[in-house]
Amino acid sequence: MTLCMRPGASTTAVSGSKSRFLHGPSRSLAETSHSDFWKMGNGAGELIAALFASLLLHPSVPTGNHPYVIGWAEESLVWPEKIAIRTKLDTGTEISSLDARNPIFFQKNGVEWVRFNLALKDNNTGQLVNQVFEREIVAPVATAQTTSRRKRKAVDMEICFGQQLFKETFALDDRSAMHYPMVIGRPLIAKLGVVDSSRTFTIEPHCKSPSS
Repeated sequence: MTLCMRPGASTTAVSGSKSRFLHGPSRSLAETSHSDFWKMGNGAGELIAALFASLLLHPSVPTGNHPYVIGWAEESLVWPEKIAIRTKLDTGTEISSLDARNPIFFQKNGVEWVRFNLALKDNNTGQLVNQVFEREIVAPVATAQTTSRRKRKAVDMEICFGQQLFKETFALDDRSAMHYPMVIGRPLIAKLGVVDSSRTFTIEPHCKSPSS
């Protein structure tokens, strides 16, 4: 983080001022006006004002129940296959969806399952590779269309995001014309963090198996 300070400003006694200022009983950071910063003297006011402005623009610290500030596009892992997939975080939709090519529906122990291909780009060669998945069909989900709503087949998938595994229901769709094969909707985004529309690929997925 780059701080802009006036020439000759001192950075002494910042740590002590920080703890008193942020946690003191008299006034909180939000209650202190911008002019109050400059009255502190010895350069401490200038530095804290710059820090305060930076936090407003780039809130990279945990806020409330949101552990991350994340980009609108991130990489996740499909679990347990551990297949990397580029994922779009779409705050404009409720339903998460997944690209499913050539779906084949079949019965397994009296339950409907689906086998489908997911076209993913190999990071080393740049070529598209078809990865085959099999999942049990769950209750269909209603998706909004331009003039009506229609129900689509859906599956439950576990995905690794950051260092956590999440179970999510994905509507199966042909996303061959789209840039991102996986889209995450608002309900799961609320568990992941706060989306910064100016950022992409800010965290790497690193999850451990539940048994490990």
